[in-house]
Amino acid sequence: MMRYCLFERDLKYQMKGTANVFKKKLFSRAVAAWRWIPLWTKIIMAITLASCIIHYASVKSPEFAGFFNYYVAGAVRALLSTVMWIIPFSFAELLILLLPVMLIVLIVVGFKLAGSDLAFKRIICGMLSVLMCFYSIFVWTFATGYRAARLDERLELVTVEPAIEPLYETAHWLMTETNRLSAEITYGEDGASIMPYSLSEMSAKLGDAMDVASDEYGLFFNFPTRAKPVLLSRVMSRAHITGIYTFFTGESNLNVDFPDYTLPHTAAHEFSHQRGISREDEANFVAFLICVSSDDPYIQYSGYLNMFEYTVNTLHGYDPDAYGELIGMCTDEVRGEMIAYGEFFEQYRDTTLSEVSDAVNDATLKLNGTEGTISYSLVVNLAISYHNTKISDR
Repeated sequence: MMRYCLFERDLKYQMKGTANVFKKKLFSRAVAAWRWIPLWTKIIMAITLASCIIHYASVKSPEFAGFFNYYVAGAVRALLSTVMWIIPFSFAELLILLLPVMLIVLIVVGFKLAGSDLAFKRIICGMLSVLMCFYSIFVWTFATGYRAARLDERLELVTVEPAIEPLYETAHWLMTETNRLSAEITYGEDGASIMPYSLSEMSAKLGDAMDVASDEYGLFFNFPTRAKPVLLSRVMSRAHITGIYTFFTGESNLNVDFPDYTLPHTAAHEFSHQRGISREDEANFVAFLICVSSDDPYIQYSGYLNMFEYTVNTLHGYDPDAYGELIGMCTDEVRGEMIAYGEFFEQYRDTTLSEVSDAVNDATLKLNGTEGTISYSLVVNLAISYHNTKISDR
């Protein structure tokens, strides 16, 4: 009995000693690894840790998310936009086009330095630093917007349960406004409308409209910006992407392959993202508010027609006859516009790239706490609530 107890005691001492040796070796290796990590990587690691804390706090507290998104992230977005405003082309597109070249260079350099242990480790540090920077910029510019209070709460909209009657009334109102504005629009032989100014002029007019919307709704503060045309617009069309806000450069990038009437609303959508409206349905709705705040008929037309299409297409799923009735009430010019759009989009309707793009976008949106790509069409709920609020205020 005594011998067994002594053996058990000695075994515990041996195990404890082995554990201590292992801990010392692990600590010494960690210290050694920390020493060869470059100072700039250590700084990026500290910023990334702070970003993780901010991101977690925004998930837990909509109040914190709203405050950070408006004041801190808003200032960062404004700084990025102001810097990139000087560049007339899409810097983000340039980076994406150069990405294959940069990867090849990185692989070649990596092979050459493979014999040098320290140099190879520094390359790994550089790659990880890029990923950490990408995440941190996302948090400091865009991520908290997904966690702030919902737009209908901030605008104090009178919410309405989705039903055929309010949906029909909203679509009818939008159709009436679109018909009214169509009399001031120029159309081509194919039925599509023609925007009477350049993209830079459109950006300036939208900037003026955003000043008005900012004063009226208080959702964001405005700053200089421009919609940047994308060279690979045809590729974006195949992916069913009309525009994209690149948070890492602060740019609003526009697919100029799409028909003219979509451009002001799409640009306003990306400008909304640029001002911290992260959720897609809310960016769609704020784009509508921006467009209808303009004193330019074509920009107003773009806002009303795009929103009408969202609502009337949703109505089709509930009541095809009501849908047909509203389409029949559109002016010949508005119907011609929609027919021309359908003919344009037919060439891109079913593409492999669009399926991949949709899957990636859906996963990204869900990862940020939204309903996925279906959230784009949820703008209809906001439109109904907005229309109902306007009626209630009369």
